[in-house]
Amino acid sequence: RANDLVLQSYSNEENYLTAAQDGAVNLFHNNVKTFETTSTGIKVDGPNGNVTIGALNTTGLHIYTDRDQFYFNKKVNIITNNITSYDGDFVIQRAGTTKLTLGSGLATFADEILSGDDIILQNNKDVIFRKSDGTDDGTKITRAGGNALRIKYTGNSMILDALGDNTFQVRNSNDAVVFQVAPNSTLSSSYTDVIGGLRLGGTVVINSSRNLVNIGTISSGAISSTGTITTTG
Repeated sequence: RANDLVLQSYSNEENYLTAAQDGAVNLFHNNVKTFETTSTGIKVDGPNGNVTIGALNTTGLHIYTDRDQFYFNKKVNIITNNITSYDGDFVIQRAGTTKLTLGSGLATFADEILSGDDIILQNNKDVIFRKSDGTDDGTKITRAGGNALRIKYTGNSMILDALGDNTFQVRNSNDAVVFQVAPNSTLSSSYTDVIGGLRLGGTVVINSSRNLVNIGTISSGAISSTGTITTTG
């Protein structure tokens, strides 16, 4: 028995272990302290830094180091499937470059988002397109109430670019085309198809048989024809 204990080499030149009553127990490697017990846990020292493990309060376990970061040589599995930031934004990096920042009300992606599955937008939620300076001018796509999809913009114009002269179509619930625009790099070769009747102000002016009906009064100009014009009234 002893209040304090020192375990040394036979020549008393190197410490193996020291222990103090009501104090720390220390382990030595080559006469250099590498392990120490503390009132809250343990501290491990090495030639390049140290790590302290212990519960510093009742909220959880704390692992501290004097190095800039931790390295794990195996993947990390979280049993509770839950990981959180301490008191600020949660930042996910790849090779030191920030890819995702989770703020208090905003998730900011640094790069493109590539999804291997559906992207689901709940009702009355928006996809907002910010200006080049980062401000919001109201341009957005909204899954609005009443199951409506609304596109809102406040820029100079809204443009649908047909890359590769691909056809733009509007289809009904039976997947039948009711309207299409077929662009062409030669403007005169572009055309617009309206399948069915064409209405203006709720009145049919061209029916599904491609006949002009209800065209109203021509107040100025002339009508020219290379064939016969037949009137019924």
